[in-house]
Amino acid sequence: MTIPYNPLKHSIYDTIQKYRFINNKGAKSLGQHFLCDENLLDKIAKSATPINSHTTIVEVGAGPCGLTRSLLKLFPDNEIICIEKDVRFKPLHDEILRHSKYLKFVYADALSYDLNFGEIAIISNLPYNVGTLLLIGWLTQYIHNIEKMVLLFQKEVAERICAKVGTKQYGSISILAQLLCDVELLFDISNKAFIPSPKVTSSLVLLIPTLKHTSDLLCAFGKFVNTCFQFRRKMIGAILKKLYFALDIDKILALLNIDRTYRPENISPHKFWQLYVAITKRASCPSTIL
Repeated sequence: MTIPYNPLKHSIYDTIQKYRFINNKGAKSLGQHFLCDENLLDKIAKSATPINSHTTIVEVGAGPCGLTRSLLKLFPDNEIICIEKDVRFKPLHDEILRHSKYLKFVYADALSYDLNFGEIAIISNLPYNVGTLLLIGWLTQYIHNIEKMVLLFQKEVAERICAKVGTKQYGSISILAQLLCDVELLFDISNKAFIPSPKVTSSLVLLIPTLKHTSDLLCAFGKFVNTCFQFRRKMIGAILKKLYFALDIDKILALLNIDRTYRPENISPHKFWQLYVAITKRASCPSTIL
């Protein structure tokens, strides 16, 4: 009698080899890089503690389930939903489901998957090619029901998320993330820890929401900030006069104590929000960017 293969009793590397996941051309096109170091995966999972027992944990891009295994060990009583676009992982996932109680796999595109189902914590090694888009979508659509996010990005992206005002890395994603969350860059992970090895270092970021706003408002705010940063080398006074020529921009900036000669990178997330609110209140016919 053949004993069924139990992936949870084998190393992640052995599982990847058994199912030949790295021999498929789809891995590169989907931005897949598999983290095999179980100590590092456990460290990522522990970075999310504590999590409420009623919170649903969401993992995007579960793949060969390296991080999933760590989540199952650390949060055995939480429901865990793994969203995976690549259906070639399904045979492995079916085997893992035989040994877990609160685990669910969903085969869908995470960019369009509805997360509006109660309190959630998102813990993921995100695909490099869509990591920023996923974060923007979660911040603008689901901030109201996210308890926390622990996300692994390409280091350059992580540094932009956590960038300070006035630095070269500071931009629209910095503003949106820091307006809505306390953000912290936790630690880096060498590219040598992944199979196949990417060309870049990865960094883990912790985001804990602090403000709750409606999605429509946040989407419009995001467009406003993006537009300002398209002219990041110009002064904010000149940018806004071009976009809102019917408004007394200098008066609005003065009321908010924002120097009109500042460039977008010199304005804090909170000041950017105040500026957006002040302009939209005064603009009876907002410009085409909103």
